[in-house]
Amino acid sequence: MRKRIICWLIQFIRCLLQGVYALMKLFPVKNRVCFFSRQSDKLTLDFSLLQRELQAAAPEMEQVSICHRYRDARDGSVRFAIDQLYSMYLLATSRVCVLDAYWPAVSMLTHRSELRVIQIWHSLGKIKRSGYQTIGMPSGRDPQLAKALRMHRNYDYIITGGTAWEEFYCQAFDTTPDKLRSYGLPRLDWLLSKTSTRAELEKKYPELKGRTIVLYAPTYRKYPISASEELKAAFKGSDYALICRLHPNQKIDHEQETQMDRYGKEEIFSLLLACDYLVTDYSSLAIEGAALKKKTLYYVFDHDRYLQENGLNIDPAEIMPECTYKRAEEIFQAIHEKSYPMYELLRYRSKYLPEDLGRSTQNIVSLIVEATHKEKCREAELV
Repeated sequence: MRKRIICWLIQFIRCLLQGVYALMKLFPVKNRVCFFSRQSDKLTLDFSLLQRELQAAAPEMEQVSICHRYRDARDGSVRFAIDQLYSMYLLATSRVCVLDAYWPAVSMLTHRSELRVIQIWHSLGKIKRSGYQTIGMPSGRDPQLAKALRMHRNYDYIITGGTAWEEFYCQAFDTTPDKLRSYGLPRLDWLLSKTSTRAELEKKYPELKGRTIVLYAPTYRKYPISASEELKAAFKGSDYALICRLHPNQKIDHEQETQMDRYGKEEIFSLLLACDYLVTDYSSLAIEGAALKKKTLYYVFDHDRYLQENGLNIDPAEIMPECTYKRAEEIFQAIHEKSYPMYELLRYRSKYLPEDLGRSTQNIVSLIVEATHKEKCREAELV
């Protein structure tokens, strides 16, 4: 009964917002692109790179951003509601919208037919199941709420990490292949253009000098994990520096938080550029690691439970069996023996990365400019 009331309330609010939005759509449309992110309270690397390239390609085009990392009421419900109202005005008066996650105002409202919405998402692939693939599962959305919130509707284009992922994007977004563009994300271009950040990191943290840097970066789980503690015990010694970077949404206890503060302010991609080995599980960071040819190992200590609660599109145990382990001691031994099966990584890299490497930013900006050009041509015909 409670769920039904919530769904009715959502429908009521949506009707009210539709009325307000209809008035907003009476305002003149500007030569503007709006960017919406729920991944960070500041401009993400992908958005920053896109905006810089767009400024160079179309300097006359206005750019406006709303960045609000919102998960629940702890992240500022009132401010998020205000951001939604402001985003409605931007949607009503812009030519293109670019977003990297579900944004209520985008999916729930009825837009001008001329508005183009580009969903770049926030990962380079679909290793784990998400969106419509996980509806009704323990880690997924409730079916009734997903329907009421019109999850992932109104996208004109969806940027994928490569053609191998396309069927999973169709399933996750409940969409059709014609909306997909296998461009990859701007951060791929940035990573491939960078040299190692190791020297810079060693200068800030002298204890890293002369040691093998192992970066542990697992995906998010709704249930608590202690894998980082097990890895720390396995890697205890002077030859290795284990840096643990849990998913920002992962709940950890106070003791773990204190232990991770040492490198907590470092950007994940800077750590990735500096590390010798990447240890992950079902995280899409493995794709960035493959792009950089970082030796990647998979620590799948909860493999069976994760399959049951979330599910996988590609299973590391099947795709890279010689690099997949269930025990921390096995991860340590694999690194200590220095016999990494690079051929597995190169095979993975050739299959799961975009074919047109190094042009992700340019391709997405071309899509934005093309969309705005079509809209201006249509307006000229109406005059």
